[in-house]
Amino acid sequence: APMIMGLHGAANRGVPTIFVHMPKDRFGAIEVGNDLERLRKQGIRVQEMQARPKPVSVTLLSRCVKDDVAKDVLAALKKADLLDAGGFLKEDSRRGLWVDPARKAIDGRSPDSLMRD
Repeated sequence: APMIMGLHGAANRGVPTIFVHMPKDRFGAIEVGNDLERLRKQGIRVQEMQARPKPVSVTLLSRCVKDDVAKDVLAALKKADLLDAGGFLKEDSRRGLWVDPARKAIDGRSPDSLMRD
């Protein structure tokens, strides 16, 4: 089953394992690094994939909402000063600072609740 953190020392019965993590999450990256080393020493096939941040753009948002809504959401995030010069969120998305401006910009044009998955 997928996990969002390292194994925390849990035993692996020889099952090949892949870790997908965000290196920007320093604690998680350290945990995964430790697990990779430990499992490799045990001869277990292990792989790592790093999920890198992506700038917020109409293209990114259009995967979830129509283009016109995506443009409005992007404009709202910029107006709320939530994006840096490269288009990345300034704060960790888990803080949810983007939710209210996005919800107002969407204004009922999407069934997405914007609640965490």
